[in-house]
Amino acid sequence: MTTAPTPSSPPPVKIPTEQDAVRIAADVLGDTIAAAQRLPTGAGNWVYEVVSAGGRRVVIRILRSHEECKSGVYWSQTLRPLGVPLPEMIAHHVGGGDDGTDRSWMVLERLPGTDLEHTHAALTPEQRRDVADGVVRAQQIVASSVPMGGGFGYVPWPRDWPHKTWADVVRRELAHGREHIARVGVVDPRQVDRVESLMPRFADDLAGVRPIPFLDDTTTRNVIVHDGRLSGIVDVDSICYGDVLFTVGLTRMALLNMNQPTAYTDHWLTRLGATAEQHRVVTFYTACFCINFLGEQGQQFNLPAPRQVDPREVARLESILDRLLAELQ
Repeated sequence: MTTAPTPSSPPPVKIPTEQDAVRIAADVLGDTIAAAQRLPTGAGNWVYEVVSAGGRRVVIRILRSHEECKSGVYWSQTLRPLGVPLPEMIAHHVGGGDDGTDRSWMVLERLPGTDLEHTHAALTPEQRRDVADGVVRAQQIVASSVPMGGGFGYVPWPRDWPHKTWADVVRRELAHGREHIARVGVVDPRQVDRVESLMPRFADDLAGVRPIPFLDDTTTRNVIVHDGRLSGIVDVDSICYGDVLFTVGLTRMALLNMNQPTAYTDHWLTRLGATAEQHRVVTFYTACFCINFLGEQGQQFNLPAPRQVDPREVARLESILDRLLAELQ
């Protein structure tokens, strides 16, 4: 009698390390590396700041997806010549295979400054308005220079739009939060129902959105600030087609999560000439993203282990959601 072979487990995926970033930087810069540290940014990739012995500072992005690397190169080459303040791409490599042994990477100019989330509290009101003005200008360049889409949603390339309507994008965002909440099981999924029940109220607003391209992740992250001014925008590997107010809502939610005032997004809306109804739409979008923040509790993303759930943080986010929904009464 023969025994069927036991299926072997797939080999473990190689996780990038600081030494991988050092090796990439040394090869590209042709210099020894004096210092390297991982930057605490993003949930999908591994980002390092590296300083060469000659004093040159660069950013090494080691990417989870080869397609993301290719699309990041495309958008850099497309948007930077138009005036969108992206960092110079010094070198890149599109890897192959799925085991992590040949990861894709980029070597980028190190823009002076740091993410808005780390500087916002220290900025003056005038400086916050100046940064918001810079983000609005970048969004206007994208909206006016990249052709309108044939559909809606997040795409790595200006094609293959995943949704026929903008409402479908919003529903998918809420479904995404619901999936994360269900996976961990610490947040009551009825919180999603509370926000989802508002969809009919905003049906006309969502139906009127056109598939206009915008940078979806210019929030408190990826917006680099130096000496109170916008230094540039990073991590543009894809864009979204639809309502730029979605990004305003995400940014507002990030500020609320930081317990920071929201005058920054108020000024953004002023620059856009937003109506009272559009202000309400932004509040609805902010509530949608509050669901996503709740869904991040206990997730692993690109961390070595899942984040530990803090019941106090869950309660704080639920309190923010209560206030947002009260604004819409």
